[in-house]
Amino acid sequence: QFTLSQDDRSKGKRRLRRPQIGALYATLAHWSTTDTDATIVMPTGTGKTETMLALLVCAQLRRVMVVVPNAALRNQIAEK
Repeated sequence: QFTLSQDDRSKGKRRLRRPQIGALYATLAHWSTTDTDATIVMPTGTGKTETMLALLVCAQLRRVMVVVPNAALRNQIAEK
C-alpha cells in the first residue's frame, strides 16, 4: 500500500510537498489512459529526485530513465 501524504512540518513530519504530489498525480493520470512515456519537468529545488523515487515505488516501475547534465548530479541520485 502506498499513501501520498503532504508535508506537515508543524507536526514534525517530513513528507512530499505539494509540487511533488501534483507531479505524481499528473504522471499517474497520464498512465491511466496510455502506456506511453512521461516526462516530468519541475523547477530547481522542488524535489525532483524524491518525486522520481516516490513514483518508482508508487507505480511499481521496473526502470526509469533520468537525464542529468553532469556526473555530480548522477552520483547524488544514485546515492539516494
